[in-house]
Amino acid sequence: MAKDMKKAPSHRVRFIFGEEDYRRDAEIDRISSDLMSSEVSETISINAPDAGVVSALAEAMTGSLFHSVRHVVIRNAEELKQADAKKLIESLVIGDECPLPEGTYVSVSWAERKFPPAGVKMPKKAPWVCLVECKKAYEREAREFVRSYAKEIGLELAQDAMDALLQRLGTDLSLVASEIDKLVTYLGPGVKRATGEDVRKAVGEAQHENISDLNSAIVAGNSSHAMHLVRQFRDSTEPRIPNQLMLASVASELRLMLSIQEKLSEGKKTFETVKEIKSERQLRTPDFILERTVNSARKLGPGRAARMLVRLGEADRQMKGGTGLSDTSIGEDQAFDSAVLDLCSLAKD
Repeated sequence: MAKDMKKAPSHRVRFIFGEEDYRRDAEIDRISSDLMSSEVSETISINAPDAGVVSALAEAMTGSLFHSVRHVVIRNAEELKQADAKKLIESLVIGDECPLPEGTYVSVSWAERKFPPAGVKMPKKAPWVCLVECKKAYEREAREFVRSYAKEIGLELAQDAMDALLQRLGTDLSLVASEIDKLVTYLGPGVKRATGEDVRKAVGEAQHENISDLNSAIVAGNSSHAMHLVRQFRDSTEPRIPNQLMLASVASELRLMLSIQEKLSEGKKTFETVKEIKSERQLRTPDFILERTVNSARKLGPGRAARMLVRLGEADRQMKGGTGLSDTSIGEDQAFDSAVLDLCSLAKD
C-alpha cells in the first residue's frame, strides 16, 4: 500500500443510514478521502435498484487487479425489494470474518431513519461492520450549517438572509447547500454579503410561504410582521385574501397546536408527534413545517392557545356584524386587525 495514502478506516463495511442526504454523502466522501492515494485506489459507485443485488454484491466481492484499495459505494439500497435488501445486508455482515477481498471497503447508503429493516438482524460480533446514523437536521442545526457552509465559500449571510433560506427550503441540508451555491453565482464576483432580499430574488418565493407566514408571525407574537403580511395580502395585485379566510387559517393552526400539545403532554418526541399528526389528519404538509409548528406549540402552551381561540371567536362575531352583548359595530378590516394585535399580545403574554 502506498506510503502517501491516509490511514485506512478500521471498518471494512459501513451502513450509512438516515434521512439527511447531505450528511450521508459527506460521510461517504470522507471515507473515500481517507482511502485515497494518487495511484493505488479507486471508487466504484453503484445504484442498487438499477444494478440489482447480485451485481452489487459481485462488485463488492471482486478484488481489483490494478488498485490495492477499492471503495465500493452502494447507493439507494433502501429501494431494493425486502428479500434483496436482506440478502445484501446479510452477505456483508454474517460470518466469522469479513467476506470482502483484502483492500476492499464497502459503504451502503440507506436513505431511511430505521436500520436495519424489518426481518434483518445484525450480528452482535462483526468487528468489520459499522453503522453510521445521519439524522435529519432540525432548525438550530440547519442554521449552524448554513452559517458554516456560507463562510467556507466566502459569503456572509445577514440574519434575514438566513431566515429566508430556511423558510423557503426547510432543513434539507443538500438543498440548502445547493441554493447557497446558486446564490453566490447570482450575486456575482466581489459580492461577499447577502441579504434577505438577495435570497428572495435568487431563490424565489417560498413554496409554502403564504398565510402560513401570518400564522407563524402571530404565534411568535411578532405584531409588526403580522400586520405587514395582512396589509400585503390586502394590497396584492392578486385577488384579495378575505379576512374570514385569514381568520379561519389562524383558528385551524391553533386547533392543530392544541392537538399537538396533547401529544407532547403524553411524552411524545417531535418526530413521533409529526408522524401521528400527519397520519391522523391526512396532512401533506412537509415535515419541516410541522416540526416548526410542534416547536411553536411547545412554547405557546395550551392555556394561551385556548385564550387565542376565544379571541378569534369574538373577532368572527364582530366581522359578521356583532351578535354578543360585548360586541361593538366596527368595520371588518378593523375588527380583524384588532384581533391580530390582540393575538400577538396573548402569544407573548
